[in-house]
Amino acid sequence: MPLWLQRASFEQNYFKIFQLNLQLNLKIYSIILSRNLRGSLQKRIRRQTHHMFSTLLHTTFGELLWDIILFPFWWYSFGAWHAFQWAIGSIRNEFNQLNIGLWAKNLFTPMYGQYDWQGRLISFFMRLAQIIGRFIFLIIWMIFAVTLFIAYLILPIAVVYYLITLPIL
Repeated sequence: MPLWLQRASFEQNYFKIFQLNLQLNLKIYSIILSRNLRGSLQKRIRRQTHHMFSTLLHTTFGELLWDIILFPFWWYSFGAWHAFQWAIGSIRNEFNQLNIGLWAKNLFTPMYGQYDWQGRLISFFMRLAQIIGRFIFLIIWMIFAVTLFIAYLILPIAVVYYLITLPIL
């Protein structure tokens, strides 16, 4: 029988093999449990429960303590880097959405195909007003993004400071 045919027949019967293995394991476990005395089984369960509880406490509080210790390092390294990338990406995204370069490129192109001097004059000042307004909005957005980044850096220090200096009632 070729190897690929053997493999195909094995994959078809894999679920049946899994079912037989599961049934065999269940029978073995039931025989083992039936041979144990009721008292020794209760002691074993009590011992395992205590072990699981102590492991759970150790894992939970150990991880919590470790997270508390590493939090400032993460906040001012990887977290600050991600916040900085967000701020830069946000400014780039807003610059692309406002499309100031396209407005500047078409500054001297007349709107609506009016090539007389009045049409050129109106379109020049309209596009100039659009460029100035969009540039002002971009500056405001940059200030907002930089302010959020600085607030991200100052926030843990401010929380610790106010927790320390807060009067106890």
